[in-house]
Amino acid sequence: MHKAIPEGIREDYAEAARCMYVEGYKSAVVMCRRVIEAVACDKLGEKARDAKGNTVKLHALIGLLHSDSWITRDLEQSAHELRHFGNYGAHVQDDGLDRVEPQEARDVREITWQLLYAIYVAPFKTDELRKARTGKATP
Repeated sequence: MHKAIPEGIREDYAEAARCMYVEGYKSAVVMCRRVIEAVACDKLGEKARDAKGNTVKLHALIGLLHSDSWITRDLEQSAHELRHFGNYGAHVQDDGLDRVEPQEARDVREITWQLLYAIYVAPFKTDELRKARTGKATP
């Protein structure tokens, strides 16, 4: 995994991949949800906490990622879908939706990677290209 992604987030994403390997689809989507929350906390800093110091609900964190221009509107909507599937994996449901299908888990993992790429990898690579062209990093 790319070095621009913080280690703890890389570890959680790798755990999601291991869950997929052993067909632990609920676990995989829960780990992907965790990745999104960790990304939000990393990028939003103090905005990710309420007045008591508790982490803000993931729904609000995703909105803040969008309003602070970390993610596009499309990625915001994708992150909300990841949040829903992660909730299905983590919480007992009475709506019949607590079963996560293999393709759904693969899609969740792929979208999680797209978020990681957009937030960490693409900016890192852009900065590397800028350095190669100008000899200077991003100001």
